Amino acid sequence: MIKALDSATARTVLFFLLLFTGLFIVKRYNYLLFHSLSDLFVAVVCFGTFIVAWNARRYSDIHYFLFLGIANVFLGFILVVHLLSYRGMSVLTGFSSNPPTQLWIAFRYLQSLSFLIALFFLNRRFQPFPVIAAYAGITALTLLSIFAWDIFPDCYVDGSGLTPFKKVSEYVASAIIVVAIVILHRRKEMFDRGVFALIVSSYAVMIPAGALFTLYVDVYGISNALGHFLLIISFSLLYRAVIQTGIVAPHRLLFRNLKRSEEALRELNEFNESIVENSRDCIAILDLEGRVQFMNRAGQALLKITDEGSFRNVPFGDFWEGEDRRTALDVIANAARGSVGSFDGYRSSFDGEPQWWSVIVSPIRNAGGETVRILATARNITRRKQAQDEVKKRTEQLEETIEELERFSYSVSHDLKAPLRAIDGFSRSLLKRHGGQLDEDSERRLNVIRDNVRTMGCLIEDLLSFSRSSRKQMDRAAFNMAALIDEVWAEIRTANANREIEFRNAVTLPGYGDPALIRQVVVNLLENAVKFTRDRKPAVIEMTDHCAGRDVAYSIRDNGIGFDMAYYGKLFQVFERLNPDLYEGTGIGLAIVQRIVQRHGGRVWAEGRVDEGATFSFTLPKGDMPA
Repeated sequence: MIKALDSATARTVLFFLLLFTGLFIVKRYNYLLFHSLSDLFVAVVCFGTFIVAWNARRYSDIHYFLFLGIANVFLGFILVVHLLSYRGMSVLTGFSSNPPTQLWIAFRYLQSLSFLIALFFLNRRFQPFPVIAAYAGITALTLLSIFAWDIFPDCYVDGSGLTPFKKVSEYVASAIIVVAIVILHRRKEMFDRGVFALIVSSYAVMIPAGALFTLYVDVYGISNALGHFLLIISFSLLYRAVIQTGIVAPHRLLFRNLKRSEEALRELNEFNESIVENSRDCIAILDLEGRVQFMNRAGQALLKITDEGSFRNVPFGDFWEGEDRRTALDVIANAARGSVGSFDGYRSSFDGEPQWWSVIVSPIRNAGGETVRILATARNITRRKQAQDEVKKRTEQLEETIEELERFSYSVSHDLKAPLRAIDGFSRSLLKRHGGQLDEDSERRLNVIRDNVRTMGCLIEDLLSFSRSSRKQMDRAAFNMAALIDEVWAEIRTANANREIEFRNAVTLPGYGDPALIRQVVVNLLENAVKFTRDRKPAVIEMTDHCAGRDVAYSIRDNGIGFDMAYYGKLFQVFERLNPDLYEGTGIGLAIVQRIVQRHGGRVWAEGRVDEGATFSFTLPKGDMPA
């Protein structure tokens, strides 16, 4: 490639050497012919850039070159008029050397401004005919101002040379070109590197050319000739940038963004192919009839396929049997109509290994939204299916065990209650019949027996309640929590009529859950509050509520003995009691509260300090008050 570039560069250098040698020889013998050939070359390049850009306007995604092409066709026309009016041409006679110099300055202003304005169309498109009309109008006004109205500023005075206006205009035009080059450099990523270098070089050469065109006194002078040599170089570079590149490699010039899009699309396709081939799922492409056209390597490995012919053009439905086959055919038919579907099915590998699959079937659409292919993605879920079957089996076994435990619990409670009732009954009968004959210690022992029997009975009932609290079918509904609390408290107050208790029910928000289970929660918490405030006169118990996000929090506060937070971890555990010697109980009540609240999706917690009371709180999901 480097050799090819060196060869092309050598040919270019040789071409310019021969061109400039020939023009130099022509200049020495006939300056007018040299000037005419120079201007004609520039005009031809101008017309050529227009032809290339105009014919590609419908396909090019960069209108920058179209704008320059339209400008150049009028620049070429002005340059031809400049050539024909040049002194000695004998075409447009009756004029001094001023009009052709004026036309040159008009050319310079129009060229530099067009180069600058074209930058606005790097990312924009425009309607060409209004632009053509505008340039035609500017060109016509320029010619009229020079040849008819004589209002264009003088640029050359015979015998004196160039006017200050002409010299200043050359530098102004060069300054505009410098500004345009700086702006263009910031957007160079939009151009092919070679094309960008040629365009910038072409206009950059016009800067020293303009400086040379400010130095001559005679229109046939050496500085004028050197300026024309640079002018030829400038438009030779423009020729290579636009005409030669536009014909030989149009994607570098006019379809730069299209080429980038193609490259991006190719990279995207390669990326997608990489994803498909490296996926662990089975990915298949089907035609609209449901026949398999492609399957990735992972799919072939999972199905133990060794020959592509065993699946190519095979209907996807034939991979399944029974109800799975009918489902697959329905899903494929829906995908052909543009819908996405899925199903789980059984399909063994080609060597007979049992396999379960989760399949998603979706349409593949073209740019117009029409379904042209079908994509089937199948994930091997055999392990998940086996795990689910194992879980189901274990669940059934666990349910059977739980049923046996429930039957055992009922049997135990029934069988234990009978002897307990007998012991209590015989003890009571013995005390009643022979109470007067027993000594004090014997009577005390019988009472201890009866107390322990009652404790055992309570323990059995609590254990059964604890067991039922986790398995009872819940009937969720909204209910009046304040009314439920009042009802529970009325029962507790009756059982503690001799106590001095102040109870305040400040609950206003409704409850939502199983009213029977929530009633058990309230009963246990209020009974605890009454129990641990028995040494307070008066005992103060208050129940409040507040919103806590999506839940309602209920709290029961008392002024009882409280507890040490260091033992908080024992509060809600079965059989754990913080004051077993001072207060009666089985240690199951708070465990029941926690289990019921958790089944409702809430939580329960407590706060307390020794001798300063305690607060127990729980949450329930929000609900509406019952009608």
